[in-house]
Amino acid sequence: MARFNPRSIEQQMLRYGLTREEAEKKVEQIILNKKESNPYSIEGLMKRLGVTREEAESCVNALKKKTATGAFTSDTKWQMKRFGLTQEEAELKIKEAYQRRGKSTSIKKKENPESHFNTVEYWVSKGYSSEEASIKKAEHIENMQAAFHKELKNNPEKYKGRTPLQLDYWTNRGYSLEEAKELRKERQRTFSLEKCVQKYGKEEGLRIWNNRQEKWLIKLRENFSIEGDGRSPQSVWAKTIIKKCCKHLNIEVPTKEKWLSSTNGEFRCSYDFTHKHKIIEFNGDFWHAHPNLFNADKIIPVLGITAAEKWVLDEKKKKLAESHGYEVLVVWESDYHKGPEQIITECIKFLNN
Repeated sequence: MARFNPRSIEQQMLRYGLTREEAEKKVEQIILNKKESNPYSIEGLMKRLGVTREEAESCVNALKKKTATGAFTSDTKWQMKRFGLTQEEAELKIKEAYQRRGKSTSIKKKENPESHFNTVEYWVSKGYSSEEASIKKAEHIENMQAAFHKELKNNPEKYKGRTPLQLDYWTNRGYSLEEAKELRKERQRTFSLEKCVQKYGKEEGLRIWNNRQEKWLIKLRENFSIEGDGRSPQSVWAKTIIKKCCKHLNIEVPTKEKWLSSTNGEFRCSYDFTHKHKIIEFNGDFWHAHPNLFNADKIIPVLGITAAEKWVLDEKKKKLAESHGYEVLVVWESDYHKGPEQIITECIKFLNN
């Protein structure tokens, strides 16, 4: 069923039994009310609050300077032009805005975890046991990711150019395609090993980078770990395969992930399941940009990189394991859902050979 659009004359006529003239007047009033309620509308403030134009302009200017919000939040040039700021002031304003948003959400979640569906406490409050709550939390997050992926696939125009990680975001602001690519790369590399080394030197930069990566992984575990066992984030389907493989091999389910590092220490990865000299990687269709679902230049929204870039990283990760003498099997989420028992059999066969 199509979503009701209050600004559609035809939908107003159909839903409320209005004549076209009545529907046109109603839609016109809706648009007028929307304009008058706009906090940045000087005329709207004058009418709504009964203030002078000078007072309304003062209110609007104060609101503009209060925070950086909207579609252009991270565009420094737009902030400078819109609010008359220096580049340093604009960058600071954007940084503070993002910090406020993140801190606010984090504080609310810590103060009242029962109100957030992506916490174990929320599901426990619904009557589930701790183990059941952990599984429900992971399933709910996975379902939301799948729903967003479906929405993204069905409505690509809706999400086109909405973030600075998309080329359209920059080309829509007058930059050439080449400039847009460079700006996107710069945005993606706001915190990179290269920048850390440039700023702090090789030894200190590498230490800071590794420390940041460790904190990031810990945060991921807090948000996505199913059993709170310290493993890397894994989906329910991946956990199922691991448990069945371990049962067949008559071994305990590993409580720690396998970490491998490159010779120079600049590239370090954890692997989903390791047994002797065999590694199995479980690739979610969304997080690893399944080639059947993603074009090479498609941005993975949460990760902020293209599918092609993610494929390169995954291949680099696989070669790292092989360089340490491991044989690697990659299992895709969609393949498992098409035939769970077949995939489990293949995994066991791979581990036994």
